[in-house]
Amino acid sequence: MQDDEYGPGAMWWFGPEPWGSPVCKTCKRVPIPVGEPCLMSGKIISDQDRGLVLVYDLLERRPILLDMFLWSVGVGPRPAYFEPDSPGPAS
Repeated sequence: MQDDEYGPGAMWWFGPEPWGSPVCKTCKRVPIPVGEPCLMSGKIISDQDRGLVLVYDLLERRPILLDMFLWSVGVGPRPAYFEPDSPGPAS
């Protein structure tokens, strides 16, 4: 992920279009990190995925798929692609 795409902040969003969340209005949109793994599930991000990029481990920016994030905070179902023995919120 290129630093010049982000600018200041601790959270950014990505996706083909906004999804109606306040994060899409208050945080900067960045390019979809196609080919990078989701921090929580390891699933490779495609050009149609949506999610968040968060600062992780002090200064490293890591993408998280939206459905994984929602599940991790208890407001969405477990994504069908997520295996319980994968690294992530279940372990």
